[in-house]
Amino acid sequence: MDATTPQTPPTGATGEAGAEIPVRGVSFPVLQADSTPAAPAALNRFYDVKVTVTVELGRIAIPIGDLLQLGPGSIVELDRTVSEPADVMAQGVRLGRGEIIVVDDRYAVRMLQIETDHAATATDASKQSSPPTDDGQTAPSTTA
Repeated sequence: MDATTPQTPPTGATGEAGAEIPVRGVSFPVLQADSTPAAPAALNRFYDVKVTVTVELGRIAIPIGDLLQLGPGSIVELDRTVSEPADVMAQGVRLGRGEIIVVDDRYAVRMLQIETDHAATATDASKQSSPPTDDGQTAPSTTA
């Protein structure tokens, strides 16, 4: 129901002791579109907010029975080749892709590509989070 639709006055309600409680209708003014464009929010206030960044080498969907059999020395083959770039993710959204390198005995990522279409990457990330199994169902994924 919108604000321009005429309303019949509400009737009273009965309280716990059986006494009638007065009830009044509420009407709100119709909002008009503001022709003034909204000022862009200052992003600098968010510069110190920390987000979790992960690098995904690849994925695999395996049955839970196989997962439970993993132990020291087990090898889990992923869906990507060595030459394919890894996905760089922030809070589950792909930021871009990069090459895995080593800097001072630590893994690092040399960014090769930065995503520019946020809507597409958010959709891609949600599709990738639960890959379909052989029977078409979604299953949890294992990332490395």
